[in-house]
Amino acid sequence: MRLADDLADDVLQQVALSLERLALREVTIEQPVALARKMIHDAAVNLVRSRARRSARELAADRLRHLEPVDDGSAADHLVAEDAVDELRRQLHLRAADDPGFVSTALTFVSITADQARIGQSCPRPAGHGADPTDEPVWAALWYGGHRDVFASDGGRARSTAAQQRRRLAQRFRDRLRQLVSEVRDA
Repeated sequence: MRLADDLADDVLQQVALSLERLALREVTIEQPVALARKMIHDAAVNLVRSRARRSARELAADRLRHLEPVDDGSAADHLVAEDAVDELRRQLHLRAADDPGFVSTALTFVSITADQARIGQSCPRPAGHGADPTDEPVWAALWYGGHRDVFASDGGRARSTAAQQRRRLAQRFRDRLRQLVSEVRDA
């Protein structure tokens, strides 16, 4: 396996640092060639894996971009740090005792948007005039979060009232989640 030059330099720096640590501890090395091969292999694998994990986290964070305010057109510039999704989940878990309904809805939303979790067939989906593509994960999060009463299936006034309640609930949910994302980003 051949590494790109910048990766090879990083691997060599890591191995040199590890060898310096061994020298400081005055460790006797019986098979220096085997040790060097093992250290190079381990450092290369760790480096490549960490870059792959970081890329996956960046992709997940990209999927959360639509939570950022878009009024100035620079939402992508305000992207949360690469560990945003993990930190967002940690912050949600810390709030679970205070507001379990919001936390379960938010964790569902994060799973759908960041991890591309599939939305079940029984879950209502936005359709028709005025449907926004970003509504689908919010609707699913509300549905799986236990807010099924805002998805009335009977006709007439009850359906209209449910739609108004759903819009208000979705907006409150988005606002709270944006606030939390902002706190995570600013921390």
